[in-house]
Amino acid sequence: MEKMSLEVIKSDLIYRGRLVNFQVDTLRTADGKEIKREVLVHPGAAVIIPKLDEDRVLLVRQYRHAAERVLWEFPAGTLEPDEPTEVCARRELREETGYEAKSIKAVLAFYPSPGISQEKMFLFVADGLKLVDETPLEAGEIRVELKKIKDLNQMVSRGEIIDAKTIIGILYLTLSREGREGLEGREEA
Repeated sequence: MEKMSLEVIKSDLIYRGRLVNFQVDTLRTADGKEIKREVLVHPGAAVIIPKLDEDRVLLVRQYRHAAERVLWEFPAGTLEPDEPTEVCARRELREETGYEAKSIKAVLAFYPSPGISQEKMFLFVADGLKLVDETPLEAGEIRVELKKIKDLNQMVSRGEIIDAKTIIGILYLTLSREGREGLEGREEA
């Protein structure tokens, strides 16, 4: 991985929040210029694709104040200090959906908004789901719904799913299903 080196001359914390901090960094470029960059400091998050079976997943509907609307999303949550990503994924799955997973597998990591944020998200696929709590911790804020995997791309195309982490999860599902099915699907095209 290529890493460009810009020297950090100064870092000013301008806001300390409950979940995130905001800082302004002064950097020196290779040619000696000083530039400023605003950075949202975030501990990272786990995103979970909860597969009920090979054809269906759970999505949650929740109001997102910054977007000023209710969004379709895969369950996700912020990492606690020093918390392993899988522990966070299992905790958030249960808190948001009431389900536990027999197996959970890390599949990729990504930066949802690298132009301004340090947040790194870790995508997991959860299988062997079992409902263990019919009233999950966040039940008043979140509604859980079952969706067919084959319908998810159409929901994105129609603008029903606009959450980036969920779109990335759907892309992962689509590509992994194509890979599992091999050339059979392509030969018919």
